[in-house]
Amino acid sequence: MPRTHGGLDAFDPCSKRRSVTHQILQSYQNHLFSKLREAGNLAEMDPTPMLRKLSSLSCWTISSSNWSSYTLI
Repeated sequence: MPRTHGGLDAFDPCSKRRSVTHQILQSYQNHLFSKLREAGNLAEMDPTPMLRKLSSLSCWTISSSNWSSYTLI
């Protein structure tokens, strides 16, 4: 019986790709948000409302329903 990790088949190559893609997106999001905070500080504006809106977008979350959108990465 295959072992599972976090509900995903540990031997499933797609689960590895999802994990790596998630890490890439998370890293990009962190970098983007850091730059937006920096720009907000330089412009003497609070970037929090914009960051909340951006972080709520479904594109930051990889799920079985949108995984095919990320297969080109």
